[in-house]
Amino acid sequence: MHIRVLDSPITTALKEPDIEFSDFRQSTLAAVRESRYVAAIEYLEVRFTVSVLVTLNVITLTVLC
Repeated sequence: MHIRVLDSPITTALKEPDIEFSDFRQSTLAAVRESRYVAAIEYLEVRFTVSVLVTLNVITLTVLC
């Protein structure tokens, strides 16, 4: 059985390069990694907001019915 892991901003942010880079490339890589962490945090914020809204919607429908 093969489990396929989909790329999300979180898994992309956690990937580390296997080779060493020059100072310029290190700083560029750090900037890219930082932007990936920001994307991962925004992704989690959106998922949390959606889950809260869905939960509130279910509670409202349960109370009304």
